Amino acid sequence: MIEIYVSSLCPDCTEIIKNYKENPEDFENVDLIDITKSMANLKKFFSYRDHKDEFKEKIETGQVGIPVKIIDGKDIIFM
Repeated sequence: MIEIYVSSLCPDCTEIIKNYKENPEDFENVDLIDITKSMANLKKFFSYRDHKDEFKEKIETGQVGIPVKIIDGKDIIFM
């Protein structure tokens, strides 16, 4: 499973959200999750952010850590 976490409020996510809407065929089997759309989405993102070492630097520098792709709940790729 591939999840891409974004926020509609984040300027760094704008292009990804646009591409997702305009080119859905490029995002087959990908869940695009807007963390500012619901508390459930935010909690799901925090379940990764608060427990994965890959986010440590983002947290220490005051960044949210999005946009980020998470593959199978373990591989983390900052976009």
